[in-house]
Amino acid sequence: MPVFCPPGGMSVVWHTEGAATSPEQTVFSSPVFEAAKLAAGARFLKADLQVHTPLDPRFEPRPTGNDKDARAATARNYLQAAKDRGVELVAIPEHNDVSWIDELRYAANGLELHMLPGFEVESSEGIHVLCIFNSTTKTVDLEDSLARLGLTKEKRTEQKRLELRADLDFAGLVTFVQEDCGGICCCPHGLGQRVAFVRQRRSASRPVEDRGSVRGTDLEAPE
Repeated sequence: MPVFCPPGGMSVVWHTEGAATSPEQTVFSSPVFEAAKLAAGARFLKADLQVHTPLDPRFEPRPTGNDKDARAATARNYLQAAKDRGVELVAIPEHNDVSWIDELRYAANGLELHMLPGFEVESSEGIHVLCIFNSTTKTVDLEDSLARLGLTKEKRTEQKRLELRADLDFAGLVTFVQEDCGGICCCPHGLGQRVAFVRQRRSASRPVEDRGSVRGTDLEAPE
């Protein structure tokens, strides 16, 4: 029972051995050929894993007020600039804050960008850590993770947000985020913190090397 596949691989035609082809033959879609059109295996994405939000003091132009439409427009224009530069994936780890996650997630979906939410925190020793989560992680869960690190919303309101540190040391912070919260930890300032990382590895009672520092996450297609 031979199979005929027309150009494009969109359908197949079955016919019995020796029979002539005719318009009456059954033509149907095949999931196999649909799958064959997809790129084989994994591929690299152009990514920026440390995109801060309009809350950053250096953000220009500075957003004014809390108007919903204005915030949405700011988020879209911000990520449109990233897309215009060929970026396909962004992670949003703002310092001790997740207040722009929802607007940026909505904008990313509209622009067909992959977006990973998160936050950046400082361990009790002063080591900065990017904490990045699955694209579907809810903002309320991110707020809960910050609170469990000792960075409650009340504390972040009362004190200078950029001067706060988590209650946990570096090893404990990485363990908490990756094992308890399901996130991924990255080093934002590798060269600047190299000595701090080496010192921490040597002195930590719980070795960082054994904490599963290399992780991965499945990407959901932008909705």
